[in-house]
Amino acid sequence: MAKEKKAAPNRPLAESLEAILDEEDDGLACHL
Repeated sequence: MAKEKKAAPNRPLAESLEAILDEEDDGLACHL
């Protein structure tokens, strides 16, 4: 889902932060 959010360059700041959090969650999940 994070990749889909990246596709929207004009997304609101809130969604930008949410996308970053999603990426961090994905990264942590990969390490588990």
